[in-house]
Amino acid sequence: MGLGDGHDVVDLAREVLTRSVIYERTNGTSWEEIGEALGITRQSAHERYKAAMDERELSLVEPFQEDENWPVPCMRIHGAAYEPTWTGRWLDQWVRQTLPAYRDQEYPVSGHLQPLSADEEMHQVQAAIRHLHSSGAGPAERAAVYERKAALLDRIAVEDGTPGAAEQAAEARARAAQLRAQAQGERA
Repeated sequence: MGLGDGHDVVDLAREVLTRSVIYERTNGTSWEEIGEALGITRQSAHERYKAAMDERELSLVEPFQEDENWPVPCMRIHGAAYEPTWTGRWLDQWVRQTLPAYRDQEYPVSGHLQPLSADEEMHQVQAAIRHLHSSGAGPAERAAVYERKAALLDRIAVEDGTPGAAEQAAEARARAAQLRAQAQGERA
């Protein structure tokens, strides 16, 4: 292995570590626990990985970004994260076509994946709402997320039989309508 290869391995290891920190934070691990695992302080861990966490949050609510050197918006989030269902189907098809042992399995890849729980999805919606408020996003962008929140709360009300979820869905829908009206007023 040459010097360039060694440098590439170090870069890949840093990327894996960053993605691991993002995964842990997304799943509720505290900065203190992350710092302890890395042998650094909570503050150092936060400072080192805050930008990566911010970019991850931004990519979930704004998956495309403008690039002055490119005529169309570029994806800031990996395509598989942007369209996970399509990606899973594509991987299932590829495995069936490529690996003879899996030709008869309908979902050789995606069949083993756990669906996103309502709690996990709500966590993403709440993170998107926080990000949009802090970034100064316009009312149309915020309305779309509140509509997603309302649909998710409707699902929770039906699946879990949670009566308060239906009321919260109505509140989220009303907030989305207010934001839509505000967006239309700004365009006029």
